[in-house]
Amino acid sequence: MKTLIRKDTKVSCFLWEDDIEVTIESDQVLAAATTGTVTGTLFRKLNISCLNSDNAEIIENVEPPVDWISEKYTYDGKWARSNQWGNARDNQIIELQNRIAELEKGK
Repeated sequence: MKTLIRKDTKVSCFLWEDDIEVTIESDQVLAAATTGTVTGTLFRKLNISCLNSDNAEIIENVEPPVDWISEKYTYDGKWARSNQWGNARDNQIIELQNRIAELEKGK
């Protein structure tokens, strides 16, 4: 498999099978295939305008974590959970803790 990462943070944004052709240009990234998947969605051509040769790079021959989701992991020779990732459960816990703190202030 191959992953498209941000150069500055090493965050993995996209993941493709090896047969998907990915081209990084100065103003965009292009991914094309007659068959294939991007995180489970069939596609023929994908233009990614927020990433380009200045801010992204493709890493090939990677074996992603089984629970890979865009931007959940970084890749810098090995996979690691991104410090920027906050899953829904974590966010709910933080919201509830903040709500409890507010309620306790009102006592």
